[in-house]
Amino acid sequence: MTAVQSPSREPLSIRPEQRRAARVLGGITLIAMAVSIWVEFVGLAPVVISDDAAVTAASLAGAAQTLRLSAVLLFACFISDVAVGVAAYVVLSPVGRGLALLGVLFRVANAALLSASALALIIALRLVSDAPYLDAFPVEQQQALARLLMGVRADTMSFGWVFLGLGQAVFAWLWFRSRYIPRALAVLGMGASLALALIPLTALARPEIGQAVGIAYMAPMFLYEVALGLLLVTRGLRRA
Repeated sequence: MTAVQSPSREPLSIRPEQRRAARVLGGITLIAMAVSIWVEFVGLAPVVISDDAAVTAASLAGAAQTLRLSAVLLFACFISDVAVGVAAYVVLSPVGRGLALLGVLFRVANAALLSASALALIIALRLVSDAPYLDAFPVEQQQALARLLMGVRADTMSFGWVFLGLGQAVFAWLWFRSRYIPRALAVLGMGASLALALIPLTALARPEIGQAVGIAYMAPMFLYEVALGLLLVTRGLRRA
């Protein structure tokens, strides 16, 4: 009997809308990365988060205008997360429609949580303002609530990173399967994404671990997203 050989896997074709979506994905990723870095290291840099509620409140009040601009820019970045998810779906759904949809849902959940973190910042700024209606609350209570909201903001962002990491891990797996980008870059993406998802959860359970790690665990994701963004903008997708 003659053995029946299974046909070899044919390369995935790349449609024009996939190419356009890939460039949009790369462009938004690079812009959002640049804006978020400015916000975190310039816009939010003057804020001192202290266990002393009065110190934190004074720091917030002293940088109120910059912080409001930072909050607006953060909202724009978080809205762009939805656009990134949709663009990634257009590119990667031919590889795995169900997984691509799951990745979009994770990105939407990430955008919602991170938007809530920016809202917490806005509410904290209201509490340290000179609005007349705040006279109903003692100053110490206003300061304590503002400090509490900054803690809520940090925890909400941690949960947002979990959903972001899960969404990026799903997309990185689809990038790996598609061969639209170098597989080594996709492997970096999977590792960086899992770190982004798991380390914040670990830090919430064991705060001392979070203090020891700091934000170093985000470095691989930064490298991955910058490399992916540049690749998609300059070269676009390639055939398998």
